[in-house]
Amino acid sequence: MKIAVAGTGYVGLSLAVLLSQHNEVTA
Repeated sequence: MKIAVAGTGYVGLSLAVLLSQHNEVTA
């Protein structure tokens, strides 16, 4: 699963970090 993170703020960033533990994250 690829997750795109753009302009999500602190909450989005935290969520991206948690998700990145199991998924590929594209910032």
